[in-house]
Amino acid sequence: MKIFFLPTSYPDARHPQKTIFIYEQAKQLARMGHEITVLHINRLPSSKLLTASDKSIRRMDDGFAIRYVVEQKTFAERQIPYLSKNQFVKNAERLFQRAAEERSKPDVIYAHFSQWAGYAGTILSEKYGVPLVTLEHFSQLIDDHPPTVLMDCVKQTMEKSQYFLCVSEKLKESLIKKMNPAKELLVVPNMIDPSFIYQPLKPHEGFVFSSIGRLVAVKDYPTLISAFISAFSPSENVTLRIGGSGEEYRKLSDMVRSAGREHQIVFLGGLTREQTIDEYINCDCFALASIHETFGIVYREALVTGRPIITTDHEGFEYGQWHDEYGYRVPKKNIKALAKAMRQIKDNYFLFDGRLISELCLRDCSADIIGARIEEILIKAKGEFLE
Repeated sequence: MKIFFLPTSYPDARHPQKTIFIYEQAKQLARMGHEITVLHINRLPSSKLLTASDKSIRRMDDGFAIRYVVEQKTFAERQIPYLSKNQFVKNAERLFQRAAEERSKPDVIYAHFSQWAGYAGTILSEKYGVPLVTLEHFSQLIDDHPPTVLMDCVKQTMEKSQYFLCVSEKLKESLIKKMNPAKELLVVPNMIDPSFIYQPLKPHEGFVFSSIGRLVAVKDYPTLISAFISAFSPSENVTLRIGGSGEEYRKLSDMVRSAGREHQIVFLGGLTREQTIDEYINCDCFALASIHETFGIVYREALVTGRPIITTDHEGFEYGQWHDEYGYRVPKKNIKALAKAMRQIKDNYFLFDGRLISELCLRDCSADIIGARIEEILIKAKGEFLE
Protein backbone atom coordinates (compact mmCIF):
# COMPACT_ATOMS: atom_id res chain seq x y z
CA MET A 1 0.00 0.00 0.00
CA LYS A 2 1.21 3.52 -0.84
CA ILE A 3 1.04 5.73 2.26
CA PHE A 4 1.67 9.48 2.29
CA PHE A 5 2.66 10.59 5.81
CA LEU A 6 1.67 14.20 6.47
CA PRO A 7 3.05 15.37 9.85
CA THR A 8 2.87 18.84 11.37
CA SER A 9 6.52 18.40 12.34
CA TYR A 10 9.12 15.74 11.68
CA PRO A 11 12.66 14.97 12.90
CA ASP A 12 15.49 16.65 11.02
CA ALA A 13 19.19 17.37 11.45
CA ARG A 14 18.53 20.30 13.80
CA HIS A 15 16.02 18.43 15.95
CA PRO A 16 16.62 14.67 15.54
CA GLN A 17 14.33 13.74 18.46
CA LYS A 18 11.41 16.03 17.65
CA THR A 19 8.21 14.00 17.08
CA ILE A 20 10.41 10.92 16.71
CA PHE A 21 7.32 8.76 17.26
CA ILE A 22 6.04 9.72 13.78
CA TYR A 23 9.36 8.74 12.21
CA GLU A 24 9.21 5.40 14.01
CA GLN A 25 5.69 4.66 12.76
CA ALA A 26 6.79 5.40 9.20
CA LYS A 27 9.80 3.14 9.60
CA GLN A 28 7.73 0.30 11.06
CA LEU A 29 5.14 0.43 8.25
CA ALA A 30 8.00 0.36 5.74
CA ARG A 31 9.37 -2.76 7.47
CA MET A 32 5.94 -4.30 6.98
CA GLY A 33 6.21 -3.83 3.22
CA HIS A 34 4.37 -0.56 2.60
CA GLU A 35 5.68 2.21 0.34
CA ILE A 36 6.17 5.28 2.52
CA THR A 37 6.37 8.88 1.33
CA VAL A 38 6.75 11.70 3.86
CA LEU A 39 5.48 15.22 3.08
CA HIS A 40 7.68 17.27 5.40
CA ILE A 41 6.93 20.96 5.85
CA ASN A 42 9.93 22.18 7.80
CA ARG A 43 8.50 25.04 9.87
CA LEU A 44 11.36 27.38 10.71
CA PRO A 45 11.45 29.21 14.06
CA SER A 46 10.44 32.87 14.10
CA SER A 47 14.10 33.80 14.64
CA LYS A 48 14.66 32.79 10.99
CA LEU A 49 11.99 35.19 9.70
CA LEU A 50 14.44 37.68 8.21
CA THR A 51 16.93 35.13 6.88
CA ALA A 52 16.85 33.65 3.39
CA SER A 53 14.98 30.36 3.07
CA ASP A 54 14.88 27.70 0.38
CA LYS A 55 11.46 27.72 -1.29
CA SER A 56 12.26 24.77 -3.51
CA ILE A 57 11.15 21.21 -2.81
CA ARG A 58 13.95 18.83 -1.86
CA ARG A 59 13.66 15.10 -2.40
CA MET A 60 15.47 13.04 0.23
CA ASP A 61 15.97 9.30 0.53
CA ASP A 62 15.79 8.26 4.20
CA GLY A 63 16.40 4.60 3.36
CA PHE A 64 12.98 3.31 4.33
CA ALA A 65 11.04 6.27 2.85
CA ILE A 66 11.25 9.08 0.32
CA ARG A 67 10.79 12.46 1.96
CA TYR A 68 9.78 15.64 0.16
CA VAL A 69 10.80 18.73 2.14
CA VAL A 70 9.94 22.40 1.85
CA GLU A 71 10.80 25.18 4.31
CA GLN A 72 8.11 27.42 5.76
CA LYS A 73 8.78 30.56 7.78
CA THR A 74 6.62 31.21 10.81
CA PHE A 75 5.44 34.57 12.11
CA ALA A 76 3.22 35.39 15.09
CA GLU A 77 1.61 31.93 15.08
CA ARG A 78 -0.17 32.52 18.36
CA GLN A 79 -1.41 35.99 17.44
CA ILE A 80 -2.24 35.35 13.76
CA PRO A 81 -2.47 31.53 13.46
CA TYR A 82 -4.42 31.55 10.20
CA LEU A 83 -1.39 32.87 8.28
CA SER A 84 0.56 29.75 9.20
CA LYS A 85 -2.43 27.50 8.56
CA ASN A 86 -3.02 28.82 5.05
CA GLN A 87 0.67 28.64 4.19
CA PHE A 88 0.88 25.09 5.53
CA VAL A 89 -2.04 24.03 3.32
CA LYS A 90 -0.39 25.54 0.23
CA ASN A 91 2.91 23.82 0.98
CA ALA A 92 1.18 20.51 1.69
CA GLU A 93 -0.48 20.63 -1.72
CA ARG A 94 2.83 21.48 -3.41
CA LEU A 95 4.46 18.47 -1.79
CA PHE A 96 1.50 16.20 -2.55
CA GLN A 97 1.49 17.12 -6.24
CA ARG A 98 5.24 16.61 -6.57
CA ALA A 99 5.18 13.27 -4.75
CA ALA A 100 2.15 12.03 -6.69
CA GLU A 101 3.82 12.93 -9.99
CA GLU A 102 6.98 11.01 -9.13
CA ARG A 103 5.58 8.14 -7.06
CA SER A 104 1.89 8.05 -8.12
CA LYS A 105 -1.20 8.89 -6.08
CA PRO A 106 -1.30 7.29 -2.62
CA ASP A 107 -3.81 4.79 -1.31
CA VAL A 108 -4.17 6.79 1.90
CA ILE A 109 -2.98 10.02 3.55
CA TYR A 110 -1.88 9.47 7.16
CA ALA A 111 -1.75 12.80 9.03
CA HIS A 112 -0.30 13.49 12.47
CA PHE A 113 -1.72 16.38 14.55
CA SER A 114 -4.87 18.19 13.38
CA GLN A 115 -3.10 21.53 13.57
CA TRP A 116 -2.02 21.88 10.82
CA ALA A 117 -1.43 18.56 9.08
CA GLY A 118 -4.84 17.00 9.66
CA TYR A 119 -6.59 20.16 8.47
CA ALA A 120 -4.45 20.24 5.32
CA GLY A 121 -5.13 16.54 4.87
CA THR A 122 -8.89 17.15 4.71
CA ILE A 123 -8.42 19.53 1.79
CA LEU A 124 -6.09 17.15 -0.06
CA SER A 125 -8.42 14.22 0.60
CA GLU A 126 -11.42 15.96 -0.93
CA LYS A 127 -9.55 17.50 -3.85
CA TYR A 128 -7.63 14.39 -4.94
CA GLY A 129 -10.00 11.62 -3.84
CA VAL A 130 -7.74 9.94 -1.28
CA PRO A 131 -8.90 8.70 2.15
CA LEU A 132 -7.49 10.45 5.21
CA VAL A 133 -6.60 8.91 8.55
CA THR A 134 -5.46 11.26 11.33
CA LEU A 135 -3.68 10.48 14.58
CA GLU A 136 -3.96 13.21 17.22
CA HIS A 137 -1.12 13.60 19.74
CA PHE A 138 -1.53 17.15 21.06
CA SER A 139 -1.62 17.20 24.89
CA GLN A 140 -3.04 20.77 24.90
CA LEU A 141 -6.37 19.28 23.84
CA ILE A 142 -6.68 17.85 27.36
CA ASP A 143 -6.70 21.35 28.83
CA ASP A 144 -10.02 22.85 29.89
CA HIS A 145 -9.88 25.64 27.31
CA PRO A 146 -7.74 24.84 24.25
CA PRO A 147 -7.27 27.65 21.69
CA THR A 148 -10.21 28.18 19.35
CA VAL A 149 -8.08 27.74 16.22
CA LEU A 150 -6.90 24.37 17.49
CA MET A 151 -10.44 23.20 18.18
CA ASP A 152 -11.58 24.40 14.74
CA CYS A 153 -8.83 22.32 13.11
CA VAL A 154 -9.75 19.27 15.18
CA LYS A 155 -13.44 19.65 14.33
CA GLN A 156 -12.87 19.71 10.57
CA THR A 157 -10.22 17.00 10.70
CA MET A 158 -12.41 14.74 12.82
CA GLU A 159 -15.43 15.16 10.52
CA LYS A 160 -13.54 14.52 7.29
CA SER A 161 -11.08 11.81 8.31
CA GLN A 162 -12.08 8.27 7.45
CA TYR A 163 -10.73 7.36 10.88
CA PHE A 164 -9.73 9.74 13.66
CA LEU A 165 -7.28 8.27 16.14
CA CYS A 166 -6.09 9.42 19.56
CA VAL A 167 -2.79 8.52 21.11
CA SER A 168 -4.34 7.87 24.54
CA GLU A 169 -7.66 7.10 26.22
CA LYS A 170 -7.41 10.35 28.17
CA LEU A 171 -7.12 12.37 24.96
CA LYS A 172 -10.03 10.47 23.43
CA GLU A 173 -12.25 11.12 26.46
CA SER A 174 -11.32 14.80 26.45
CA LEU A 175 -12.28 15.18 22.79
CA ILE A 176 -15.54 13.30 23.23
CA LYS A 177 -16.46 15.56 26.15
CA LYS A 178 -15.56 18.75 24.28
CA MET A 179 -16.92 17.89 20.84
CA ASN A 180 -19.45 15.05 21.11
CA PRO A 181 -18.32 13.59 17.74
CA ALA A 182 -20.71 11.68 15.54
CA LYS A 183 -18.11 9.03 14.73
CA GLU A 184 -16.22 6.63 16.94
CA LEU A 185 -12.74 7.71 17.97
CA LEU A 186 -10.10 5.01 18.17
CA VAL A 187 -7.04 4.83 20.41
CA VAL A 188 -3.66 3.92 18.94
CA PRO A 189 -0.75 4.56 21.32
CA ASN A 190 2.74 5.35 20.14
CA MET A 191 5.14 2.50 19.58
CA ILE A 192 8.61 1.83 20.89
CA ASP A 193 11.13 1.45 18.10
CA PRO A 194 12.87 -1.97 17.95
CA SER A 195 16.22 -0.22 18.48
CA PHE A 196 15.21 -0.04 22.15
CA ILE A 197 15.77 -3.41 23.82
CA TYR A 198 16.46 -4.71 27.30
CA GLN A 199 20.02 -3.92 28.36
CA PRO A 200 21.52 -5.25 31.61
CA LEU A 201 22.77 -2.51 33.89
CA LYS A 202 26.42 -1.67 33.28
CA PRO A 203 28.71 -1.42 36.32
CA HIS A 204 29.58 2.20 37.13
CA GLU A 205 30.40 4.44 40.04
CA GLY A 206 27.69 6.27 41.93
CA PHE A 207 24.00 6.45 41.08
CA VAL A 208 22.82 8.06 37.85
CA PHE A 209 19.42 9.60 37.16
CA SER A 210 18.67 10.32 33.50
CA SER A 211 16.05 12.78 32.26
CA ILE A 212 15.33 13.47 28.59
CA GLY A 213 12.85 15.98 27.22
CA ARG A 214 12.38 19.47 25.85
CA LEU A 215 13.40 22.17 28.30
CA VAL A 216 9.96 23.75 28.35
CA ALA A 217 7.45 24.57 31.07
CA VAL A 218 5.24 21.51 30.60
CA LYS A 219 8.15 19.19 31.49
CA ASP A 220 8.56 21.02 34.83
CA TYR A 221 12.30 20.65 35.21
CA PRO A 222 12.39 23.16 38.11
CA THR A 223 10.50 20.64 40.25
CA LEU A 224 12.82 17.79 39.22
CA ILE A 225 15.96 19.82 39.91
CA SER A 226 14.61 21.09 43.25
CA ALA A 227 13.69 17.54 44.27
CA PHE A 228 17.17 16.26 43.41
CA ILE A 229 18.80 19.06 45.42
CA SER A 230 16.49 18.27 48.35
CA ALA A 231 17.06 14.51 48.21
CA PHE A 232 20.86 14.43 47.97
CA SER A 233 23.68 16.35 49.59
CA PRO A 234 26.42 17.95 47.46
CA SER A 235 28.91 15.33 48.68
CA GLU A 236 26.90 12.26 47.60
CA ASN A 237 28.00 10.35 44.50
CA VAL A 238 24.69 10.89 42.69
CA THR A 239 24.20 12.64 39.35
CA LEU A 240 21.28 13.92 37.28
CA ARG A 241 21.93 14.02 33.54
CA ILE A 242 19.44 16.13 31.54
CA GLY A 243 19.22 15.66 27.77
CA GLY A 244 17.34 18.15 25.63
CA SER A 245 17.19 21.78 24.61
CA GLY A 246 14.59 24.51 24.85
CA GLU A 247 13.57 27.94 25.99
CA GLU A 248 14.06 27.25 29.72
CA TYR A 249 17.73 26.24 29.47
CA ARG A 250 19.14 29.51 30.84
CA LYS A 251 16.71 29.60 33.77
CA LEU A 252 17.45 25.99 34.67
CA SER A 253 21.21 26.30 34.35
CA ASP A 254 21.12 29.43 36.54
CA MET A 255 19.12 27.46 39.08
CA VAL A 256 21.73 24.70 39.21
CA ARG A 257 24.59 27.19 39.37
CA SER A 258 22.97 29.13 42.22
CA ALA A 259 22.64 25.91 44.21
CA GLY A 260 26.28 25.01 43.58
CA ARG A 261 25.35 21.67 42.04
CA GLU A 262 27.06 21.88 38.64
CA HIS A 263 29.16 18.83 39.61
CA GLN A 264 26.01 16.73 40.07
CA ILE A 265 23.47 18.11 37.56
CA VAL A 266 24.67 18.09 33.96
CA PHE A 267 22.93 19.52 30.88
CA LEU A 268 23.72 17.47 27.77
CA GLY A 269 21.95 19.53 25.09
CA GLY A 270 20.06 17.90 22.22
CA LEU A 271 20.74 14.18 21.78
CA THR A 272 20.86 11.93 18.73
CA ARG A 273 19.02 8.63 18.73
CA GLU A 274 22.22 6.76 19.54
CA GLN A 275 23.09 9.15 22.37
CA THR A 276 19.58 8.79 23.79
CA ILE A 277 19.90 5.02 23.86
CA ASP A 278 23.29 5.33 25.57
CA GLU A 279 21.77 7.56 28.25
CA TYR A 280 19.15 4.95 29.06
CA ILE A 281 21.71 2.15 29.11
CA ASN A 282 24.13 4.01 31.37
CA CYS A 283 21.65 5.29 33.94
CA ASP A 284 20.15 3.61 36.99
CA CYS A 285 16.79 5.38 36.84
CA PHE A 286 14.86 7.65 34.47
CA ALA A 287 13.05 10.61 36.07
CA LEU A 288 10.86 13.33 34.58
CA ALA A 289 8.26 15.55 36.28
CA SER A 290 5.92 16.29 33.35
CA ILE A 291 2.72 18.22 34.00
CA HIS A 292 1.04 16.76 30.89
CA GLU A 293 1.79 13.78 28.66
CA THR A 294 -0.63 12.26 26.18
CA PHE A 295 1.60 9.18 26.01
CA GLY A 296 5.10 9.74 27.40
CA ILE A 297 7.37 7.98 24.96
CA VAL A 298 10.65 8.74 26.75
CA TYR A 299 9.39 7.03 29.90
CA ARG A 300 8.57 3.92 27.91
CA GLU A 301 11.87 3.90 26.04
CA ALA A 302 13.60 3.81 29.42
CA LEU A 303 11.26 1.06 30.63
CA VAL A 304 11.91 -1.11 27.58
CA THR A 305 15.65 -0.65 28.18
CA GLY A 306 14.99 -2.12 31.63
CA ARG A 307 15.29 0.94 33.84
CA PRO A 308 12.85 1.85 36.61
CA ILE A 309 11.29 5.30 36.34
CA ILE A 310 9.96 8.11 38.49
CA THR A 311 7.06 9.95 36.93
CA THR A 312 4.16 12.17 37.88
CA ASP A 313 0.45 11.38 37.77
CA HIS A 314 0.07 12.76 34.24
CA GLU A 315 -2.30 11.31 31.67
CA GLY A 316 0.25 9.10 29.90
CA PHE A 317 -0.12 6.16 32.28
CA GLU A 318 -3.88 6.04 32.69
CA TYR A 319 -6.18 3.05 32.21
CA GLY A 320 -4.09 0.20 33.57
CA GLN A 321 -0.89 1.19 31.79
CA TRP A 322 0.96 1.81 35.04
CA HIS A 323 2.54 -1.15 36.86
CA ASP A 324 4.02 -0.76 40.33
CA GLU A 325 7.03 -2.72 39.09
CA TYR A 326 7.92 0.33 36.97
CA GLY A 327 9.02 2.50 39.90
CA TYR A 328 7.29 5.45 41.54
CA ARG A 329 4.47 7.74 40.45
CA VAL A 330 4.08 10.98 42.42
CA PRO A 331 1.76 14.02 42.32
CA LYS A 332 2.61 16.81 39.88
CA LYS A 333 4.57 19.81 41.14
CA ASN A 334 5.28 18.11 44.47
CA ILE A 335 8.95 18.59 45.28
CA LYS A 336 8.75 16.73 48.60
CA ALA A 337 7.11 13.62 47.12
CA LEU A 338 9.49 13.56 44.16
CA ALA A 339 12.54 13.94 46.40
CA LYS A 340 11.31 11.06 48.58
CA ALA A 341 10.85 8.85 45.49
CA MET A 342 14.36 9.66 44.23
CA ARG A 343 15.86 8.76 47.59
CA GLN A 344 13.79 5.58 47.86
CA ILE A 345 14.72 4.30 44.43
CA LYS A 346 18.40 4.86 45.10
CA ASP A 347 18.28 3.14 48.49
CA ASN A 348 16.09 0.22 47.34
CA TYR A 349 17.31 -0.35 43.81
CA PHE A 350 17.65 -4.09 44.37
CA LEU A 351 13.83 -4.36 44.45
CA PHE A 352 13.47 -3.59 40.73
CA ASP A 353 13.69 -6.29 38.05
CA GLY A 354 14.85 -4.65 34.80
CA ARG A 355 13.94 -7.57 32.55
CA LEU A 356 10.40 -7.75 33.97
CA ILE A 357 10.01 -3.97 33.57
CA SER A 358 10.97 -4.28 29.89
CA GLU A 359 8.61 -7.19 29.24
CA LEU A 360 5.63 -5.48 30.89
CA CYS A 361 6.10 -2.32 28.83
CA LEU A 362 6.46 -4.18 25.52
CA ARG A 363 3.11 -5.92 26.05
CA ASP A 364 1.45 -2.52 25.53
CA CYS A 365 3.56 -0.74 22.93
CA SER A 366 5.86 -2.98 20.89
CA ALA A 367 6.39 -1.94 17.28
CA ASP A 368 4.88 -5.19 15.97
CA ILE A 369 1.65 -4.79 17.95
CA ILE A 370 1.10 -1.10 17.19
CA GLY A 371 2.26 -1.43 13.58
CA ALA A 372 -0.29 -4.16 12.92
CA ARG A 373 -3.04 -2.03 14.46
CA ILE A 374 -2.20 0.98 12.29
CA GLU A 375 -1.94 -1.20 9.18
CA GLU A 376 -5.39 -2.64 9.84
CA ILE A 377 -6.95 0.83 10.14
CA LEU A 378 -5.26 2.21 7.03
CA ILE A 379 -6.36 -0.79 4.95
CA LYS A 380 -9.93 -0.44 6.20
CA ALA A 381 -9.88 3.29 5.40
CA LYS A 382 -8.84 2.58 1.82
CA GLY A 383 -11.47 -0.12 1.34
CA GLU A 384 -14.33 1.87 2.84
CA PHE A 385 -13.41 4.99 0.89
CA LEU A 386 -13.66 3.06 -2.39
CA GLU A 387 -17.06 1.54 -1.60
